[in-house]
Amino acid sequence: MKYKLLFALAIQRIIYNILIHTAGIEHYSAPLALLMIDSIHFCISVIMVTLTGWEKSPGNWKIMLLPAILAFLHNNFQFYGMLYLDPYMHQMVYQINIIFASLITPIKLSIKQRISIFVLFVGICIVLYHRDDALILPQHNHMIGIMLTIIAAASSASSNQAFEDIIKKEYSTTWARQMQMSGLGVIGSIISCIQEYNFIIESEPISTLTFILVIINCSGNIIIPFVLKYSSNVVKGFSDTLAVLMSFIISQILYHWQPHPEFYIGIVLIIIAAIMFQSEKKNIKSEVLTV
Repeated sequence: MKYKLLFALAIQRIIYNILIHTAGIEHYSAPLALLMIDSIHFCISVIMVTLTGWEKSPGNWKIMLLPAILAFLHNNFQFYGMLYLDPYMHQMVYQINIIFASLITPIKLSIKQRISIFVLFVGICIVLYHRDDALILPQHNHMIGIMLTIIAAASSASSNQAFEDIIKKEYSTTWARQMQMSGLGVIGSIISCIQEYNFIIESEPISTLTFILVIINCSGNIIIPFVLKYSSNVVKGFSDTLAVLMSFIISQILYHWQPHPEFYIGIVLIIIAAIMFQSEKKNIKSEVLTV
């Protein structure tokens, strides 16, 4: 189950990363896009909870406030991080979330796994160095974009860890907790939409591509809780990183993107880091046994 979920998440990430740079997100309102994502997620969760039985639904909503607030911060900072950076740089900077995940995970990582995370960080830095191939648009501001993306990565790791801690202590409540999480997200997005009402009215209508990206993003939000349930926040981060690399390779073929030579060195280091981390069978098995 764990590997099927990781594969599904990787496919979702690859498709999303390939399409995101053609969406023109600067023309749309972040709260409106997030409202669409959370609303679809909430409706699907309600349907699944209805099918599986409401008696399994935990009544304590307050426990979801912290991961919901962190997720709301992550979604907004990530949107504006994408606005100020080219898609490839944003995706690579965002991979620093695995560093934050490794710092806050309750799972004891081996020395080899900690070294693999350091190797991953070095690989990401090499990929980002000398970005003379970067796509520069008028709204781009690399310093602000990198800062916002790092904050998004930290809040994402914190939200996922808080969510993981909750669902691993419970049985058959993943859909119910997703319903509560997305419901709180809808409330936050509605408040933000009210504040940005004038901009939303003046902005362009949602394009077909943007709506497709909303659906793809929503599918990722649905898969992630199950990945956290059967795996861990750190393993999810490595899966995201490999998916980003795959999307870069596919983008090079589709869009004739020519990365700098150091990019390939960074790719090799990141793949080595993933192999090093996954080779620790003992720790990975212990994660599954704690479910």
